Order: sequence, then C-alpha cells, then structure tokens
Amino acid sequence: MNTQLKFITSVLLLRLMIGALLMSHAFLGLVALGVPAFGAALEAQGMPIQGLPVGLAELVTSVLVLLGSYRRTAASPLDRRVGGSPARAFKPR
Repeated sequence: MNTQLKFITSVLLLRLMIGALLMSHAFLGLVALGVPAFGAALEAQGMPIQGLPVGLAELVTSVLVLLGSYRRTAASPLDRRVGGSPARAFKPR
C-alpha cells in the first residue's frame, strides 16, 4: 500500500470516528438526558446556554463532519481557538 493511500485511509477513518463521537454525544444530550436535563448540566458547569441549541449544533456538526462537507466550517464551533469559542461561555470563578 503506498503512502498516499495510507494517508487518505487514515484521514477518512479519523473523520468517521470524530463524526460518530460527536453524534453520540449529541444524541446523549438530546435524547438520553433530555433537553431540560442537558441544559441544567450545562448550567451547572457554568455555561449559560440552553441545551437545545447546543445539542442541535453538535448534531448538525457531526453530520457535516461525517459527510466531509464544509469540514473546516463545521468543525470551527468545536475548536476552542476560534472566535466563537465555548471557553468564552464559562463564568469566571
């Protein structure tokens, strides 16, 4: 197997794993916990955000990452170095 094929295969597997991980986290927050409990868990961690927008954003992002479309745009809300960083939502302690 040549190097380029190994690289493409590894990138594809990594994208599938990250997308599946994000999708399972979104379903955990939206379905298993329920939206009110997910929002309460976020509030308990010091993030003043509602659960539904966060869960839907994770779900849409995971689908886009799985499909490989808009990769950088889809992953940017999940990156703490981007301007819309989730780290800014934390209250100072």
